[in-house]
Amino acid sequence: MRCNGKTPNEINVLVPLTQFERKAYEYLGMVNLDIVPQSLFSNPPESLWTFWVYLQKADDTKAKTVIMQALQKALNNAPAPKEM
Repeated sequence: MRCNGKTPNEINVLVPLTQFERKAYEYLGMVNLDIVPQSLFSNPPESLWTFWVYLQKADDTKAKTVIMQALQKALNNAPAPKEM
């Protein structure tokens, strides 16, 4: 969309964030404050990949280290995604 000259506001209207992306942004803010979100793993397993992508961009904090290790472990134990 950006390549076609759309502004960020236009892109957000045309392609809104999913519920998991919005939640990942909330968690990102918490991790940047060095807070470990307690509800991270209460979300469906398919949300873990979204959290992984967003949270790897967080500032380097102790919380990020703990969360990324836990996410890696959860993703290794998760069933393979279904093909579309």
